[in-house]
Amino acid sequence: METRLYAEDEIKLFILYLMYHIGRPLEYDDINDIVMQDGFVGGIDFADCFADLLERGNVSEINEEGKLLYQVSDQGMQVLESLQGDLMNYVKTRGLRSAMRLLDFRKRGAKVETSFEPRSDGCYDLTCAIRDNGPLSLELKLVVENSAQLELMRYQFRENPEQIYKGILALLTGEIGYFMPE
Repeated sequence: METRLYAEDEIKLFILYLMYHIGRPLEYDDINDIVMQDGFVGGIDFADCFADLLERGNVSEINEEGKLLYQVSDQGMQVLESLQGDLMNYVKTRGLRSAMRLLDFRKRGAKVETSFEPRSDGCYDLTCAIRDNGPLSLELKLVVENSAQLELMRYQFRENPEQIYKGILALLTGEIGYFMPE
């Protein structure tokens, strides 16, 4: 069951929480992507709440080498310290994990992709891929039996690509040596 933040105060806290814990100034597009990627916050809600945080002085704008960057201000820190307990731990943990992964993938130039094609037998051909700066690091192709399984697999791959990649490498190199029954 997905959690969605609707209250403006929760959304603002979530934005401040992620920005603070990332620990460095960020461009607007990066903030937008990390806040919205798990579906906790919608696009219009993000834009409105971020603009309000900026207007109220909870987020400050800095110009670094011609780039406009944003960081949590001292006032924003006070707000965050006093109210961050109001955010659900699940939202904080998952949001921060996803944000760090997204920024790491961007730093490396990695992109996570999933695509599928319906088959005539009612199954689906699923392709999951990770690309680092263009070259393909991983491509996994599977036949999936139904749409529910398809969506679950696409979701899991998008949420945990680095763990899936490490697991596949461990299986293929023999680092994990156990029998998996059918």
